[in-house]
Amino acid sequence: MKKLVALIAILGLIGLQGAFAQTQPIKGTVTSKEDGMGLPGVNVSIKGTSIGTATDGNGNFTLNASADAKTIVFSSIGYLTVEMPVQEIVNVIMQSDSKQIEEVVVTAYGVSKKSSVTGAISKVSSESLTKGNTESLDKSLAGKVAGVRISTTTGNPGAAGEVNVRGVGSINASTQPLYIVDGIALQTGNFGHSGMSQNALASINPSDIESISVLKDAAASSLYGSRAANGVIVITTKRGKEGKTTFNLKSSYGWNTMAVDAFNMMSGPDYIAYAHAGLKNKYLNTQKALYPLQPNFANQASYIAAAQAYADANIGAQVQDLNGNTNWKKEVFQLSKTQEHQLSLTGGDEKTSFYTSFGLSKNEGLIKNSSFDRFAGVVNLDHKANKFIKIGVSESISTTKQ
Repeated sequence: MKKLVALIAILGLIGLQGAFAQTQPIKGTVTSKEDGMGLPGVNVSIKGTSIGTATDGNGNFTLNASADAKTIVFSSIGYLTVEMPVQEIVNVIMQSDSKQIEEVVVTAYGVSKKSSVTGAISKVSSESLTKGNTESLDKSLAGKVAGVRISTTTGNPGAAGEVNVRGVGSINASTQPLYIVDGIALQTGNFGHSGMSQNALASINPSDIESISVLKDAAASSLYGSRAANGVIVITTKRGKEGKTTFNLKSSYGWNTMAVDAFNMMSGPDYIAYAHAGLKNKYLNTQKALYPLQPNFANQASYIAAAQAYADANIGAQVQDLNGNTNWKKEVFQLSKTQEHQLSLTGGDEKTSFYTSFGLSKNEGLIKNSSFDRFAGVVNLDHKANKFIKIGVSESISTTKQ
């Protein structure tokens, strides 16, 4: 009996050794086709089994598969599933699947899928905001949200914009919407002085914005109270993402001119001739010989010489400088130049992520001696202490000159 038990134990050890010998290690890296960066959190599994793992923060993975495994499957939300034959090293490039990505919007209580929100909400992405003029955040929204009208009372760069969500809701009270930046209400309005117009929104760099959600209907009041009577604009700034540290440098330079030159200015001789003709008509009108209904109009020719003499004698009082020929359009308007420089850093690991940026913007106005300069810096830091506690720090500094 003892010999039989010993024999069974020996056979069990041999079978266990054979089972260990039949596994094969697999390792590799999963990257994104769009930017070539490693993809964290991708599910890696052996097809038809429960054996699997997930990629780390740099997209690397290690997996032990059985000797008879044939196919390894890579899957992640927002990316097309990839199947590869089993081999010792498997490197995979995954392509994003736009059909799986559902747009999300930011509301008062967090982030929701757009399809699950019953209120009227529009979302504007960072890519749309930074196209074209990025001088001011409110002006960057112009023409991008249905039901939102944006206008400016002056043409000065950096001037406060008039934003109306679904029309004007009051005659005497404020018609401006409520602005929420990363959960904090922003005090807006015209903070200019000495005839200048400026808004706090002009101090925010549009390149630091991740997305903007515009809450348009009564649902906004249920979230933010009476302050949201004119609508709510929720602004979310960019945060750090897990992965390698990424540096982005953006520089642009351009110029502006009048889009439509709808009028021509008089030259000096043109204005003198115009004033001279006016004086002649003034004399003819006093002699009742200017137009057909006046009694002396039939004898107008006999008054022309006297009218000419009257105009010659009084033109000096009408025109101060008879030899002047100033081009006032050239004296007032200019070819305005704009330049923008942006440097940002983003990255992090499984617990800590960061985003920081510095931006310089210089904008000249079409009218001489008008300009708007802005320097803005942002630091957003997030740390996950454990699965219950997450700490975040957001700091921004901005200085403007108008």
